[in-house]
Amino acid sequence: FLARPYWLKLATCFSAYGFLPLYIILLFAFLVGWNGVRPLAFVFAGVKLYALGFYHTMEYTSDTPPPELLPYWAPEGPYLIALALTLYRMRTPGPFSTHPKSKVE
Repeated sequence: FLARPYWLKLATCFSAYGFLPLYIILLFAFLVGWNGVRPLAFVFAGVKLYALGFYHTMEYTSDTPPPELLPYWAPEGPYLIALALTLYRMRTPGPFSTHPKSKVE
């Protein structure tokens, strides 16, 4: 980590520590079933997708691109799956509602 470019250190630390309050809010919302977190979850997902795109674009176009793809992308897999599952959960207006969906006949 310390041998990486300065911008990469900043991006990694900001992602870990700058987004920490949002991680805590989302975790709390998922634990207690707070439906009001839906707009924040969408904004956060958009921010994270943008950050991931920027990070990987810069990583591959830098002077020190990743030498091997599997070790590079292996940690990203679970992260991307969690982001996709979060977006899937937030697809309805009441993502934590226990009421069954009404069917229109």
